[in-house]
Amino acid sequence: MPQLNIGDSAPNISLPAIDGTTFDMSSMKGKRVIFTFFRFSSCPFCNFRIDRLMKRWNEFPEDTVMVGVF
Repeated sequence: MPQLNIGDSAPNISLPAIDGTTFDMSSMKGKRVIFTFFRFSSCPFCNFRIDRLMKRWNEFPEDTVMVGVF
């Protein structure tokens, strides 16, 4: 897959969600999506990144969605 740049449209991605449903990237059309990838739930680096994102969450536009991938 080629590299995406800020503002590029992402390809459609379907992933299993934690609630048993399927996450479909096409349902996010028109929103700003932040994909963040985690090694495992107790990873200190991953948790630090979540903490930083949450502290700055109000700086993102209202149409922003964060998708965590384990």
